[in-house]
Amino acid sequence: MCDRLRTTILATMERKLPLEAKQALLRKDVADFDQTCGARDPDARAVFQAAMQERPATPKPRVHVATADGQLPSAAASPAAQPTPLFGTAGPGQRAGWIALSRQEAGALVSNFEGYAVSETSLLPIGTVLTAQWQLPVLTEPQRATVNDASRLQAMLPARACVRVLATQPGTGRLWAQVAPASCNGWVALGWREGGAWVANFHGAAISETAPPPAGTVLSAERQLPVWSERRGQVISGTHNLASTLLLPR
Repeated sequence: MCDRLRTTILATMERKLPLEAKQALLRKDVADFDQTCGARDPDARAVFQAAMQERPATPKPRVHVATADGQLPSAAASPAAQPTPLFGTAGPGQRAGWIALSRQEAGALVSNFEGYAVSETSLLPIGTVLTAQWQLPVLTEPQRATVNDASRLQAMLPARACVRVLATQPGTGRLWAQVAPASCNGWVALGWREGGAWVANFHGAAISETAPPPAGTVLSAERQLPVWSERRGQVISGTHNLASTLLLPR
């Protein structure tokens, strides 16, 4: 039931709708999730509550104060609540934050990220780059309890965004990592066969089916290419594993 609610809410959040209409569709499902599943998945609860509290941006009204010389404008209205910033959009000075690597579900540890094996006894190496499976809250410190302290919310990490692990820490029911924004790694096809011949997608090194370029080789794309989160077979079906839409030629 929690899986179904989470999937439904995330799908609604991704729809291109006016904010008020989207929140109207979310209201019942978010309330049900909060009541039934919030204690076991506090990170999803934080994301969903932030989505419900977001308010559309409105221009600041001007208030005119009467004086002896006439009407002088002065700002007087408080601005609408701003949405939680996205992690990684603050530029080079972005402060690192803490994020839950996992959650407990039906007595098992479930990963919030792709890119590493979940284990309560083995924390992942420093420097590991991870890809978020869904939107997650980034906090200023690890949370000890099963409920996140809303005052510690720093930003939101979008689904499919990548982070680099700076430090790790076990917790009660969740594993934690201090992370910084990172570029996503992905898989691209180095070439393909056409008319019985090998055609390379890159220049910068001699590439063949039997001699791939050494690790660390810098290549330039000959054409636009899809970047995948995992290696693909000969037949590509759908785009659910896209790490990014296109690698642009240079």
